[in-house]
Amino acid sequence: MPFKVRQEIKGRVQAYVAGLGGIDQITVEKILDNGDLLEAFRSFCKAEHSEENILFLHSVRAFKQSDAKGKTAYQIRKQYLGPNAKKPVNLRGPTLVAWKKRYDEVVDVANEEGMSVEKTIFDAFYNEIAIMLDMDTVKRFGKELPQALE
Repeated sequence: MPFKVRQEIKGRVQAYVAGLGGIDQITVEKILDNGDLLEAFRSFCKAEHSEENILFLHSVRAFKQSDAKGKTAYQIRKQYLGPNAKKPVNLRGPTLVAWKKRYDEVVDVANEEGMSVEKTIFDAFYNEIAIMLDMDTVKRFGKELPQALE
């Protein structure tokens, strides 16, 4: 499925990928490290109707760099992890069940009380989704990127 990269960022994406050593060196972490490559990857994911996973990773990264308030954790859970999530991520059932048992109440209380939560609270999900993206979506993105940069 073709995707588009904005003309204004094509050169910067090409330069960044070349600096990595080529398309085969693209990983989800490298994508998240570079705003232009992230934009191109989001465009690819949007075309595949799978943007929620990279949005989740980006949100978790921002959360980890913040003061880690319960309100932010609550918003991430509501957006990506809850039963009525607006953009549910693709996770294995056991991972989600284990997290819910351990953290659901913690996030609710922290949100209500304005408390901080562990910055590692989403690590299990982050790692699972990052691995899944690296093994599949990032590889497909790499195959289609040269055509999108023409």
